[in-house]
Amino acid sequence: GVCEGCEAGEDGTAGSSMRSVFNLVAKLKAKSERTGKRVQALGSLIQKLQWRIYFLGVSLRMLTVLEGTLGWAAGCAWTEFTVTLYPSIGLFPDTAWLLFENLKIAICLSILALAWITLTCSPNDTPAPPGEESQQGGGGGGGAGGGGSGGGGGARESRERVFIGGAFSFFTGWAWVSVVRCLWLMP
Repeated sequence: GVCEGCEAGEDGTAGSSMRSVFNLVAKLKAKSERTGKRVQALGSLIQKLQWRIYFLGVSLRMLTVLEGTLGWAAGCAWTEFTVTLYPSIGLFPDTAWLLFENLKIAICLSILALAWITLTCSPNDTPAPPGEESQQGGGGGGGAGGGGSGGGGGARESRERVFIGGAFSFFTGWAWVSVVRCLWLMP
């Protein structure tokens, strides 16, 4: 037959080459099984990481809601402080004097808020969405202080300045609401 010469040639090369092909196929099969197991393990790890990324995104959104809530609470606290200092701003209008008093308070608070925002915030101080904070306030390297351009500091300091500016805006706006209420309800 034809295969008789293939099994053992005169110098034995055909038989040894067939064995080496079988050995190579066996090695490739074993490696592909190990690779398949590694791919399955990586797939499981990727799925776990996807869940972590999802929950990280949800957590960051919750922190944004918490930040807004705390901003509202800070604005309310400043408003209460303002009402304590200037009780007329919380009263319902009955005289022109109350209107002018509330107008004076609203203008003073507006000037204070404008001064705070102008003196402490740089043009780059815009509230960045969570997750993009590392790209904001940039400039300096990873050293302590990591100063950027403008007011210095990083994203956290920038967000704090914007947060306090927002609280200022809240109670300043409330003072202007008091003025409008006085105008509306004046006899």
